[in-house]
Amino acid sequence: MKAKSSIGIIGVGTIGSIIAERLISKGYTVYGSRRSKFKFSGMHTTTDNRMLIKNSDIIIIATKQKDVKELGSSINSALGRKLVISIMAGVSISQIERILGGKMVSRAMTNIAFSDGRAISAFCCNKMLSKSDKALIKTILSTGGEVIEIEEKLMDPFTVIDSCAVAFYSMLLNSINVSASKTLGFDPKLAKWIILNTMRATLEKASSHDTFEEMIHQVSTKGGMTDAGLNVLKEGDLYGLVDKAYGAALKRGLELSSIAEQS
Repeated sequence: MKAKSSIGIIGVGTIGSIIAERLISKGYTVYGSRRSKFKFSGMHTTTDNRMLIKNSDIIIIATKQKDVKELGSSINSALGRKLVISIMAGVSISQIERILGGKMVSRAMTNIAFSDGRAISAFCCNKMLSKSDKALIKTILSTGGEVIEIEEKLMDPFTVIDSCAVAFYSMLLNSINVSASKTLGFDPKLAKWIILNTMRATLEKASSHDTFEEMIHQVSTKGGMTDAGLNVLKEGDLYGLVDKAYGAALKRGLELSSIAEQS
């Protein structure tokens, strides 16, 4: 049996840690780096990025955008033709090639559900990558869930609807939980249990043939309880608020690209 690739993760922060834990659990040899010494169960840790690169077949870049230029100055000549997977939001393939010196470059994005194998991850590549390289990327990312290949122009929008959306959904659900406790008088734990199970049922129904609009009409009766609540959401321009939130997140992605260049 062919041995699994050794993977180096530069910048073991929140998402880097999640990816590392999942890869280690699937039997990969993982090297990880941070600015200062640290311990991480099952991982070879270091503060020397060049040592990490030397010992790794594939490099995952998980640093902050503002640190990419400084990182580039230290590893530019070391990457060579090693496969690089960047999970830095807003940093383009051309920037990674130019700043870090990578030749075989892929951009990828995932979310925190990677730790449970339930994430949707997406990636795109430069022209240097072969079909087998892409298959390898899919194999690595599929340890955390489903994987799709998309055009680079869709990477920032995907980040909004996939990675950022976990926080958006959580904020919405938390607002419902708070209202169920404050306004409706439920114990918070019981309210959360009801909300989560109702949400699961809603998602399962939406996964069949029903559209979201159809489900709204199925539940709502003119002049009824649901209709009264929906009218408040309409008056508050819920759709407009969501559109503004997604637009603001996408705009920030473009700004992060500039930060990577200027830092």
